[in-house]
Amino acid sequence: MDYEKAYKKALERAKSEWVNNLDNAYKNYRERLGIIFPELVESEDERIRKELISFVNNDGWKFTKLTKEEKESWIDWLEKQAPKAIHEEKVDNANKVEPKFKVGDWIVSDYNNVAYIESIGETKYNLQCKDGYHEKMSIEYIDRCWHLWTIQDAKDGDVLFDGSNILLVKEVNHWHNVTSYLAYSQVYGIREYFISGSDVISPATKEQCDLLFKKMKEAGYKWDAEKKVLDKIFQNEEQ
Repeated sequence: MDYEKAYKKALERAKSEWVNNLDNAYKNYRERLGIIFPELVESEDERIRKELISFVNNDGWKFTKLTKEEKESWIDWLEKQAPKAIHEEKVDNANKVEPKFKVGDWIVSDYNNVAYIESIGETKYNLQCKDGYHEKMSIEYIDRCWHLWTIQDAKDGDVLFDGSNILLVKEVNHWHNVTSYLAYSQVYGIREYFISGSDVISPATKEQCDLLFKKMKEAGYKWDAEKKVLDKIFQNEEQ
């Protein structure tokens, strides 16, 4: 026996019954048909959806002689959509990932990569890395594998900014005081600098790092990043 052919014939008969029994008196009968053949319910949803779209698009003249059954089918369909929409919104909200960090935070990865959060999308953080490169990473990954940067993450050779001074870190002690090899500010220029624990200190941006090393070079200093050694490469004539 060809079961597929037999099913298609039964479905066609069910479609005929479905269309010819719109009246509320046949509601239970139609519900049973819908359980046996879910395709009928889906096709009716699609039909009513298209009719409503057509009506809203100024094609209402096509429906000036709606039957009582047609009007009731529209109303019934619309009423069914409300709980469905509410359920979908709840599921959507339940699945939404709430970011752990906020715009403006400096964060550091488990591998000591440092980045600045420029903005936050629906599923990704938009980051600016220390080398100035912009990158997008998923909220789920960043929240799991990164943490908020603190002064405890600073190490020998890092460049930090305290609001007015750009400093090349030499040491951070137990009290979070920072000793620098050199620091630069617009007011005092290049000099040795020490700062006690501060809440405003953060990693320096690429632009700030470039400015510090430019000013150090102008002052006659050379920094060996691998050996962590600062050399004076020439002396001023006055000295």
